[in-house]
Amino acid sequence: MTSRLLACLLLTACGESSSKINGTALAERRATTRTLAAKLLTSSNHAFLGREDLIIRDERLLSPLLDRIMSNVESWIDGDEARLRFFLESQVNGARDELITSDDGIKALNSLAQAAFADPKIERHEGKTPGRKASELEKQAAKVAGTLLSGRPAEARDLPAVQWVEVHADFGLIPAPLEKNPRNKQSVSLLRHRQDAAKDWLNDQHPVRPRLEVIARLARDLMHQHPDAKRQVLRMMVLRTSGEPIKWEFIIEPSANKEFNLSGTATAPGFHDDFGSHLLKP
Repeated sequence: MTSRLLACLLLTACGESSSKINGTALAERRATTRTLAAKLLTSSNHAFLGREDLIIRDERLLSPLLDRIMSNVESWIDGDEARLRFFLESQVNGARDELITSDDGIKALNSLAQAAFADPKIERHEGKTPGRKASELEKQAAKVAGTLLSGRPAEARDLPAVQWVEVHADFGLIPAPLEKNPRNKQSVSLLRHRQDAAKDWLNDQHPVRPRLEVIARLARDLMHQHPDAKRQVLRMMVLRTSGEPIKWEFIIEPSANKEFNLSGTATAPGFHDDFGSHLLKP
């Protein structure tokens, strides 16, 4: 048994040595590996919160990471390509997390979050509710009801067609300042909002809730940009120390006296919060 195991090990070693490359092929492998590493570092699939608008692309931050990644995988460059890919992805994931939690990375993410929040992704949904003519039964019922109530027959009205516009705005991560999350294993988020610097964005008593003044300002801005909208849907995310990030959705709809009604709900695995209902002046 021992001799058979030794033979297998020798064959494996020979197979590995025979698969090594050198010369021009090695240089090309090294170049393509670095290109792949750069692509993986800026992949939206592994971006912070999975958001394209939070991908760090600053070459001043990425270049040193790529140098270190390439140095760490150098011993696999001339060997099996599948094994190289495995170790490369591991190095890239570690380097990305290190960047996100570094001082420079947090500064970059703060700027990216602010830029995305100031320029939300807007979707307009338009449609038309078809009108309907009053039926004979409705006309007869209206005559009878009108006679009973006022002494003279009433007339059932046709329902006119209604054009509607609904605006959806994705603001991304609320731009309260970020810091490294000391409990990221429980939170699954490497970062959290700095409570000591988030008062302009988050509620003092309920730090996972955006401030009402912030939502009201965003809603009024959208009203001015889309005056024909009959309904607004505002979406944003808030980080917390423990648990997954919270996704907020706010609904703004017309109310009486030209005011608007604002309501909101928050969801995350095992979490739900109700923002309540608030009247907004136009």
